[in-house]
Amino acid sequence: MIKKLTLALLLACALMACSKKNDGPNPDEETPAGLNSTVFYADTFRVYKTDLTGGKRELVVDEDIKSGNNYIQGLTTIPGKGQVVYSYTTGYLDGSTIRIVNADGTGKKVIKTIPSGTSIAFIKGVGEQIFYRTSVYSGTDVISKTFTMDADGSNEKELTTIPNGGGYITETQISSEGKGILNPGGYFMKLENGIFKEAESFYAFKHTDETDMYDIAISADATKGAFLYKMSDTKYEIRIKDMSATSSFSTLYTLNLPAAASRSVNILWVNGNKNVMVYWGQFTSPQGSPNDYTQCELIDAATGKAVIWKFTGDEIGHIVVD
Repeated sequence: MIKKLTLALLLACALMACSKKNDGPNPDEETPAGLNSTVFYADTFRVYKTDLTGGKRELVVDEDIKSGNNYIQGLTTIPGKGQVVYSYTTGYLDGSTIRIVNADGTGKKVIKTIPSGTSIAFIKGVGEQIFYRTSVYSGTDVISKTFTMDADGSNEKELTTIPNGGGYITETQISSEGKGILNPGGYFMKLENGIFKEAESFYAFKHTDETDMYDIAISADATKGAFLYKMSDTKYEIRIKDMSATSSFSTLYTLNLPAAASRSVNILWVNGNKNVMVYWGQFTSPQGSPNDYTQCELIDAATGKAVIWKFTGDEIGHIVVD
C-alpha cells in the first residue's frame, strides 16, 4: 500500500502547490477543455505538429545536428495552453535540459538544466504544472527522484515520498486533469481537488488481465481506461472500460500489424474520453530509411471507427495530442 499512497501523493502535491500554413491555435489561445486539435511528435531532434488526420504538418522546433547524438528524450504539453514541453540532450555525458516552446515555434527557452549522468524517465503536463522524474545509476542501484514545477520553471519541489517503483509510471497513465493515476498494475488512485481518495481507489484491471497486457492509458478526466491486449506478435486488441472496480472491458478495435513492423505499439486517450489513439511503425536500424514510417490510428471510442494516417521517413519517438 506504500507504493499506492506515495504515487498518489506525487500528483496530489503537484496539483496543490510537407509544410503547410498553420491553422492550429495561437500560443495565447486556449483549447476548450476536453477537446484536442493538434498532434505533436518528436523526430529525433525535431518537433512537428499536425492536425488530427495527419495533415497540415509544420515544424515547431529544430535543434539541428549538434553532437551527432543529440535527441529529444520526452515530450508533453501544458494542456490546452498551446505550449509544448520537451526534454533534450546532446549526449548522456552532456546532461539534459527541459525546454518549453509555443505551438507556433516562438518563445523557446530552457526552464531546467539536468546534470550529466542523469536520465529523465518522463515529463508530464498536469493542469498548468510540469512534473518529471529523473534516474541516476549509483554504481549499485538506480536512484529515482520526482519533481514538480510551474511551466516557467519556478517553484520547483522534490517529492521525496516517491519510491523507485514510481519510475515505471508513464505520462499516459496520469490524468492530465489531475483526477487520478492508473499504475502499471492496474490500480486506480482517485484524486479530488488534489486530495488522494484511498477509499474510492481500487484495482480497475484484474491480475488476470496483466499477462498479455501491453501499454495502458487513462483518459484526461480519469473516467476511462484502455490497454493493448497482445493476441500475437502482429495482432492486438484495444480494450477499454469505465474506471470502476466492477465494470467489464469491451474490445474496441483489433490492430493487425505487418510482419515488418519494428516499433512497439503505444496507446493514449485523445479528446478527453472520446477517442483512443494507437501508433506504431517501421524503422530500419541504425540509420533509418526514406521508407520508414509511423502509423497513427485515431479510434472513436463509441463506434470503433478509425482515421488512419502515416508519417513517412521520420524516426518518431513520442506523440502527444493537445
